[in-house]
Amino acid sequence: MKRVLLCVDLSNQAYKASAAFSTLTSEGRFTGGLYGFLGAVSKAVKVTGATEIVICEDRKPYLRSETYPQYKLLRKDTKDPVLYENAQYSIGLIKELLAVTGWPLWSLAGFESDDLVAHAATKYRHRYHRIIGMSNDSDLFQLFQYDAFQAYRGKKGLYTRQDYDKEWMGLPPDLFCTALAFIGTHNEVEGVRGIGPATALDIVSHPFKLRAAREKHYDIVERNLKLIQLPHAQLPPSPRLPYPTRHYRERDLLRFCGRFDISLTME
Repeated sequence: MKRVLLCVDLSNQAYKASAAFSTLTSEGRFTGGLYGFLGAVSKAVKVTGATEIVICEDRKPYLRSETYPQYKLLRKDTKDPVLYENAQYSIGLIKELLAVTGWPLWSLAGFESDDLVAHAATKYRHRYHRIIGMSNDSDLFQLFQYDAFQAYRGKKGLYTRQDYDKEWMGLPPDLFCTALAFIGTHNEVEGVRGIGPATALDIVSHPFKLRAAREKHYDIVERNLKLIQLPHAQLPPSPRLPYPTRHYRERDLLRFCGRFDISLTME
């Protein structure tokens, strides 16, 4: 059997599920995040054929904030307080779920889930037929430099190297970070004013333009590269993938879900 590793971004998926099922409760408890997370991961396993799962968790304070104090700061200030509370509560329930399923939780102080996905794609790409990052974070696209990597984007399904090439007009993945360094990212990383995707693609596609643009905007581009590149440069080379914490039993999962009035169809 070919081994397929599914790396799930815990925070990303908890927020998505909490937003999608924002009115789902049981006995006064918010259960939408738990329900949505379990359904999303179950579907991802079926679509990708995953044989192993690891749940990746962010651990604050981020080392990237030392380089750029504004990192994710605006996102924090503008977040929906109700959604934030529901997502945080859901993460607690999801961790209870992990104790039942045996899916291992993987985190490292100062680093983000993307760093762990990248570490897995870099270090273990020869061990697995495919390594799939379950997240909507486009920063992971730089990992398409590895043949084994794919992304799973929920309703959009699998996002492959062919999808990436079509969206980014054939931009080599090893230049993706450089393009984002000029553009800026969703993590409140400010790019070079006046440079959007089309201009950035043109710059990185021509060596002479790229050299001139990097010299002109050296401080911004070099700072952003440190923020965008995965895994983070200070991630130790030694973290190992965690093993499942227990052998999964269907009846235990059904009993757990019953506590929250969640019905499962086991196939």
